[in-house]
Amino acid sequence: MQEVLHEPLVTQGLRGFLALLFVTAAVSKLTSLEEFYGVVRNFRLLPDGLSKAVAFVLPVAELAIAAGLLITPLVMPAARAAAALLTVFGTAIAINVLRGRTQIDCGCFRNGMKPDISWALVGRNIVLTGLALALVGLFPATAAGSLADIFVGLMAGLVMMLLYFSASMLGGLTARQTQLPCRKVAEMTFLIASNILLWVAFLGVTLVLLGLIRQVGLLHERSSPMGAMITDHGPDIGDNAPEFDIPDYFGRNVRIGGASDQGRPTLIMFTAPTCPVCDKLFPIIKSIAKAEKIGVVMISDGAPEEHARFLKNHELGQIRYVVSAEIGMAFQVGKIPYGVLLDAEGVIKAKGLTNTREHLESLLEADKSGFASLQQFMASRKKSAA
Repeated sequence: MQEVLHEPLVTQGLRGFLALLFVTAAVSKLTSLEEFYGVVRNFRLLPDGLSKAVAFVLPVAELAIAAGLLITPLVMPAARAAAALLTVFGTAIAINVLRGRTQIDCGCFRNGMKPDISWALVGRNIVLTGLALALVGLFPATAAGSLADIFVGLMAGLVMMLLYFSASMLGGLTARQTQLPCRKVAEMTFLIASNILLWVAFLGVTLVLLGLIRQVGLLHERSSPMGAMITDHGPDIGDNAPEFDIPDYFGRNVRIGGASDQGRPTLIMFTAPTCPVCDKLFPIIKSIAKAEKIGVVMISDGAPEEHARFLKNHELGQIRYVVSAEIGMAFQVGKIPYGVLLDAEGVIKAKGLTNTREHLESLLEADKSGFASLQQFMASRKKSAA
């Protein structure tokens, strides 16, 4: 559940919904400022002079909050301000309900279907305040998300706003129903019923979606990550690697096996210049070597012109490139790309076929976890849980 709540879609949806809520409320007030001033006065909580100032300042504050909710560095202060303002609104409504003044306009939207104030409106404001506070709590621990996450989240916020507006209008329709002639009452009843059915359908779809999310989560938990596949041939994990002193492609001496001169692990990658998977993996190998501060030796075989073409297209950097069939036979490599991770003393810590970044990283993770492979680590976890 915590993982779902911290999804970028959730926080983006809350940001979008609250921003739209405050923009809509602010625009409706700004287009009817004098009328809204009358609403503020009618709450009888402030002196006339202060009521006028509040009526003019409040929509501007709402616009500022909406803008802050859409600007990432300002989300936290804007969400706190939103929660504070919604608390003030709810308190003002609750005071007048306690006074018995339930026939006054709440001032929420200037849409011609204004519901009278009630405890239901107080409850609505409590829910909205809770959403703003939820954003305050979730946002700092949520990843930024991709552009797709942002777009889908904002669209979800728009749907939430439309449903909220529908519910608001539904309350206004119900309040006006007793003031209409019989024929109009029947039409209004049909409209209210259709809105209720819309809400029921939406809640049903929401429950189905939550069920799907739960099933995806269970599937994710039950599916072990696929690490590099270990073959049964060649030196085993925990053995000393075969040792070689051999010149690389450029004639510089390279030592494979034994203690490392730099005192760091070495990743031996068995590749071929004509292997398309190896070609795609090369920039990933460079990136991982730099991030993990390990040495990399690429062992290849093939025609000289193929090596020349490969090296023309790829900048080696600190990677050593060795052409040798003998080393491949010593490690008994049958398929490529194949990776062997040696520690600083030349002991084999992990090995396996490496077709993807995930496979490459699994070699390093297997070494860090103390297990021979990622599959062995997952099996150990399941055994411990049992």
